[in-house]
Amino acid sequence: MPDKDAIQNFIIDAVASGLGEGAKIGPETALLGKGAVLSSLRLVELLLQVEDYCLENDIPFVWTTDAALSEKRSHYRTVESLSGYVYGFLSDGRKDAP
Repeated sequence: MPDKDAIQNFIIDAVASGLGEGAKIGPETALLGKGAVLSSLRLVELLLQVEDYCLENDIPFVWTTDAALSEKRSHYRTVESLSGYVYGFLSDGRKDAP
């Protein structure tokens, strides 16, 4: 099973590949809301990649929650919040979103 760093590195690589050469992506990179580096279409494409990664690694992944698209509470806000959300399914044994 991947650890949180492996999940975060996967997400960083996936975001960077969609932005092209020279993109500086890190844990605090905004994915949603003010300062987001992704368009809404690219965010959906990223989530599809994350879903595939989760399936390959036997990690349950739930796209939708009450907070999913909230600019302040969404687990899609940053690379770090998304990787923490995915990792939470492993560490907590969650079957659905928090």
